This record gives sequence, C-alpha cells and structure tokens, in this order.
Amino acid sequence: ECYYFHDSAKPLAEALVAAVTRETGRTDRGAAWGYYYVTRTTTCPAVLLELGFMVNPSEYESLVLPQTVWEEGDAIAAAAPFFAASDG
Repeated sequence: ECYYFHDSAKPLAEALVAAVTRETGRTDRGAAWGYYYVTRTTTCPAVLLELGFMVNPSEYESLVLPQTVWEEGDAIAAAAPFFAASDG
C-alpha cells in the first residue's frame, strides 16, 4: 500500500502500487490518502510506500531475500516514467 497527502502525489502512489504488485505478485492494497508527516510537509509530491510487514512471518521471509529487494527496487524504478507521464 502507498499513502499520499497532496493530490499531486496520488498518481505517483498509484503508479508505485501498480508496479510493485505487477513485479512481486503481492496483493494490491491500493493507494490511499494518509495524514503522515513525511507526506504532508513537502514542497514536492511525496508518498509513503509499504512493501511488506515484518511482523508477518511469511512476508518477513520474503522481504529479507536479496532477490525480493531487487524486484521491489526495479518496480519502484519502473513506476517513475508513468508518474512523469501523468504530469506529476
């Protein structure tokens, strides 16, 4: 899931969720508005992207694998052109 505060960051949040879901096969938990300091006190679009939950044993096992880290990084990088194309 990915949180945004300013409407200008919503396309970035949606692009990130779509790319991470597509690359990792994880459940699409969507992009949602959230009142987080790191997303609301910026002058540029900002999001808070959660890639998994370490308290969940099965997700933890996946999160610590180097291949998973690379897949997530590739997905984040792949989302950038979609955000740029959205006039974000």
